[in-house]
Amino acid sequence: MGEWDPITLAAIATRTAILFGFLFIAIRLTGKRQFGEMNTHDLLLIVVMCNAVQNGMTRQSPHLSVALVSAGTLLIIGLVLGLLTGRSESRERELFGEPTVLIENGGVVRRHLREQRVTECELMAAVRGRGLADANQVRLAVLEVNGTISVVPREPPGS
Repeated sequence: MGEWDPITLAAIATRTAILFGFLFIAIRLTGKRQFGEMNTHDLLLIVVMCNAVQNGMTRQSPHLSVALVSAGTLLIIGLVLGLLTGRSESRERELFGEPTVLIENGGVVRRHLREQRVTECELMAAVRGRGLADANQVRLAVLEVNGTISVVPREPPGS
């Protein structure tokens, strides 16, 4: 039979389903529930894990166990890093960085924009996303470790 006969395709589908189930359960057990708030470590873990399991889903590696062990090892590494950084703020800052102030009391900190390679257009989009017209209306804007920009508006006069 040919390279893509129904039995081969069924085997690939089965291996893919097994790996998906394993990764789904493992990621839920490690506590990562919101991928919208990933940091660099989380993204790197996912990219490397994708590569580790890719061959196990197709016929590149005949052993599904290789992909399961690779993915499991990566998840354990991620869990250990999470435990290490969760107990030490200084270690977390060393590994993942720290938030950077981009606007303080209406003034844009241009040096921080350059250092973090954030354009003024990106910054102002975040400001507008909070319903504010310009930087003068911002008490604090911070580039968070996960890449999002948090914006705290100034209190309106007289409040």
